[in-house]
Amino acid sequence: MTLIQHHPNLYTLDAPLPKNPIGRRMSVIRFNDQELALHSPILLEGEQKARLDQLGKVRYILVPNEWHTLDTQAVSAQYPDAKIIIPAPLKSRLSKKFNCENSYEAQWQGPISEALSVNAVDGLKKPEMIFFHHESKSLIVTDLFFNFNKDDFSGPTQWLMKMNKATQLGTTRLYQWSMVKDTSAFKSSLHQITQGYDIQRLIPCHGHIINDNAQAKIEKAIHS
Repeated sequence: MTLIQHHPNLYTLDAPLPKNPIGRRMSVIRFNDQELALHSPILLEGEQKARLDQLGKVRYILVPNEWHTLDTQAVSAQYPDAKIIIPAPLKSRLSKKFNCENSYEAQWQGPISEALSVNAVDGLKKPEMIFFHHESKSLIVTDLFFNFNKDDFSGPTQWLMKMNKATQLGTTRLYQWSMVKDTSAFKSSLHQITQGYDIQRLIPCHGHIINDNAQAKIEKAIHS
């Protein structure tokens, strides 16, 4: 696991996911010169934690949906002064795992809100937030889009990922089945959100980062 810099104030780190070939990715956003927000947090130790701490002080732990919470409690224990931010509708479910006093709907303000815009996607059964980092013009998504290639997998896993539409940029079949309750509202909301930004980079939590022509590729994925 290595922190990769994409912009002076934007980093990512990839890590394996236990018993799952899709892996996971944390984004690190630096704002206000010396403070950090961790999106989809991953527990770091040793050299990698030391490097993260050199970047600044962790102020926010961003939980984008119900599932990307594997290391949230452990990361919160490392940084007890950091605020965990969640989608408000998930409070009753996630409060069994960690402190859920802060939500995007009520506490998203100050320097972090100026550096990072947060949007709720309509048409979903459960909330998922997507983020736009203004300085780097990067859209950060969680499970909304996958972006693998078929060569990232082999054997039966490759076939399963292809059937799930995970080997191309877009929303997987599993996500459409388990999360989308109103396809028209879902696509309309995505289109409206993404058209509101000049997106040059797309950072999904699963699959390859897109560093060129991201806006057009996202639009194509929405309507595929």
